[in-house]
Amino acid sequence: MVISDRAIREIKGNNRLIARLMIAFDRSQNTIENWMASKDVRLTTPTAVQIITEESKLSEAEILEIEKKGS
Repeated sequence: MVISDRAIREIKGNNRLIARLMIAFDRSQNTIENWMASKDVRLTTPTAVQIITEESKLSEAEILEIEKKGS
C-alpha cells in the first residue's frame, strides 16, 4: 500500500494535520514534508492513517492505494 496523491494534498494544506503527525512520530516538519515528497511508508501506518482520517475526513480507501507493480 502507498499513500494516495489526494491524501498528500490534504496533508500539505492542513497545518494541524502536519503538527499531529510531527507529535505522533516525534519528527520535525521538514521530516514530515520529506516523507510526503517520497511517499514514505510511515504515512501508511495505522497511526498516520488514523490522524489523516480524523483531520481530513478522508476514508482509509481514499488515503491508501495499492502500489502498482513496476512503478
